[in-house]
Amino acid sequence: MSYNLIILRIIRIGGRGIALIRFPAGMPTFLTPIFETHWLLWLTLLGVSAALGWRGMTQPNRRLRLAGSIVFALSILWMFSAWAVVTPRERLRNAVTSIVRAATRNDVARMVHFVAPHTLFDGWNRRQMKQQLRLRLAAAHITRNLIRLLKIRMEGRVAQIQLVVWTQTRNMGPLTTAWRLSWRDHSRPGNWRIVRVRLLRLNGQRLPRGTVLPMAY
Repeated sequence: MSYNLIILRIIRIGGRGIALIRFPAGMPTFLTPIFETHWLLWLTLLGVSAALGWRGMTQPNRRLRLAGSIVFALSILWMFSAWAVVTPRERLRNAVTSIVRAATRNDVARMVHFVAPHTLFDGWNRRQMKQQLRLRLAAAHITRNLIRLLKIRMEGRVAQIQLVVWTQTRNMGPLTTAWRLSWRDHSRPGNWRIVRVRLLRLNGQRLPRGTVLPMAY
């Protein structure tokens, strides 16, 4: 993996800049679990370190105190590394979440932001795509979206997502939609973009092949 493909994103916290390392798709698969979030495991390790430290102080036992300190330090280091490094899978999951939230806010520009340039859906160009999204979002009037299923299958710079979203609307009642989204991580990491959309089911009913959006009623 070429390290010049790694992006450092600077965010501001308390007036100071902190770099977040964003790995491109295709990073070694054995590294991915290391840099993802594992709250249950981290809390367990912190509990073990506290138990060792407490036991070492009450006995007293210097080796137990040292072991507790080492487990605590390694746990904190692991947590910080996982926070600082954004894996391709995490970037993709964040992109999907952003689209679902944007639909709730009727933010068409944000939704289309994740569509690859020159991609055509149902024969629509980018301008027509925005028009159709505005029309159908206005017809439904979404009040809440909830992701019920998100499965990611990645192979290098391409990925396919199975997505099920429960949607509460003001005009059409509750809707459950099942989607298949094809993505590609473009030349620079951090740029997952949709290259193909298929709406598979609406409220459990299979839809014709090639459907990309629910109909506006």
